[in-house]
Formats: sequence, structure tokens, C-alpha cells
Amino acid sequence: MGQIERRRAPRIVLNNASLDVYSEEVPDQIEARGKICDISRLGTKFISNKPYKADSKIDIALLSRDHLPLIYISGRVVRSAKKDNDEFYTAVEFAGNHEQQSKVEIYMIAMRSLGSN
Repeated sequence: MGQIERRRAPRIVLNNASLDVYSEEVPDQIEARGKICDISRLGTKFISNKPYKADSKIDIALLSRDHLPLIYISGRVVRSAKKDNDEFYTAVEFAGNHEQQSKVEIYMIAMRSLGSN
């Protein structure tokens, strides 16, 4: 029997998609670059070299394949866990408003059409 999807929004896997996480202490300074594992209009899971505290707020930029910022969005860290090496999985729930969700959906469509999946 297949596993039941319990997510509120469908997620997609994007290969070669990344994001930048901005520092809380220094505005406009990139704190870490992460590789997007999967994304939906409500959140994302990414891999980076930095852990994040659960329930903390982070600001991120979803990047183009050329690493240019396309969408800026904020979210809340749901969880962050160490992988086998010096990297961390981080799950983020995006701040919930329709405009941001629409921008993320457009990003997902654009990245898929460019062959990032």
C-alpha cells in the first residue's frame, strides 16, 4: 500500500536549484547558500553547511540557475538536522500570504521549464 501524502500543498523536487539565507544581524549579508531538496508554495527543504534553530525566522532568496535572486521570501524554521557529513537539512515554512505563495508557484514553474528538475 502506498504512503499517504499529508502535506497541505504538492511539493516538487528541483535539481540544481539553490537559495541564499540572509543574516539576521547584518542586513543584506548572505549567511549561507543552500541546495533546494524540494519545494512547495508553502515551504521548502534545503541542505546547507549551517544549522538553524527551530521556530526561528529566516529570510531567503530563491535563486535562478545562474545564482541570481529571483524571489525574496521569509519563513519559519520547522526543523534542522545534521546529515552524515558537515551539512544540515533544514525545513522552512514560508510566511503565509497569497502573494508570496503565488511568487513561489511561479518560481517552481519557471525552474521546472528550465530543466532544473
